[in-house]
Amino acid sequence: MAREAGLSPATVLDVRRRLARGDDPVPAGLTRTGALGGPAEQQPPPARRGPAPDPQAILRHLRDDPALRSSETGRDLLRWLHAQAPSHDRSTALLSHSPPHCRERIADLAEVYAEGWYALAKRLRSPDAPATPHPRPTPRTPHRHRPRGSTP
Repeated sequence: MAREAGLSPATVLDVRRRLARGDDPVPAGLTRTGALGGPAEQQPPPARRGPAPDPQAILRHLRDDPALRSSETGRDLLRWLHAQAPSHDRSTALLSHSPPHCRERIADLAEVYAEGWYALAKRLRSPDAPATPHPRPTPRTPHRHRPRGSTP
C-alpha cells in the first residue's frame, strides 16, 4: 500500500509510530507544503559555526568521564554511542556490495535514522529539555585474582 501511495515503507512505519505516540506525523525539520498539507519538503539543518567536531575525540572524552564510567547505565550509553559511530571505510565496503534493488530502501532507512539523530540533538540542546538525574554508580563486585597456575 505504501508503494502505491508513492511512499517508502520506512516512512509509513515512522509516521505510524509518531501517531501512536501522539506526536506530529511530520518530523522536526520537515514542513508541510501545498494544499491540505501536501508533500513534505526537507529543511536543511542549520549551518554549523566552525569545523565539525571529531567524533572519536568526543567518544574518548565521554569514555573518560567518571559520571558515565561509574554506572551501568552510563557504560551502556557509552557502548551504544560507540556502536552508533559510523565507519566510513566499513560503510563504503558494505554498501558497495549491496544489491542495487535494495539501495533505495537503505537510503530511506538512513534518512529516517538521520532525522531521529537530528531530533535527538535538538532535544538535547533545548533549554527547556527536562532535567534528568545523573545515574547513580552501580556497586561493583571486586574481582579476585588467582595466582597463575592455581586451580579454582
